[in-house]
Amino acid sequence: MINNHGQTYETRGFTRFDEQLGYHRLTQEINLTNTHLTDEGDQPSLRVNEDQRRLMLGIHDTMTWGDPSNPYLLSAYVQYRGEPSVKRPTHLELGLPSTFVNLFSTLTTGALFGDVTREIVGPGITPLRLKQDYISTGHTLRSSLGLRE
Repeated sequence: MINNHGQTYETRGFTRFDEQLGYHRLTQEINLTNTHLTDEGDQPSLRVNEDQRRLMLGIHDTMTWGDPSNPYLLSAYVQYRGEPSVKRPTHLELGLPSTFVNLFSTLTTGALFGDVTREIVGPGITPLRLKQDYISTGHTLRSSLGLRE
């Protein structure tokens, strides 16, 4: 399991519904992407796992309004996007990942461990959780001027 690094699992789904309700034309959309990146990185002590979800929910309404011979066209939408993610070190069941780096002052110190310093190199991160949410709205109102034939 520890040598199976660089694997990506992704699931995607998309749905769209269009409906005509009287003077309204409704469009609803759902788009969902789940991503899991396993053992991202080269050295075992520097590998991380990353999980992401991208969800988009939207509704769009276009309706005619006013005199049927020369109507106004009203278009409005609301959209929600949620993008939570988490990034954490890989294989925590084996302990905190780390690599010891022993530095020697010369090649002939005769010491088993470095005589200058012993450094610990790890993923350099603590688990990071982000929860990003966006909401957007908009509308337009249009009308034709002049005579139609």
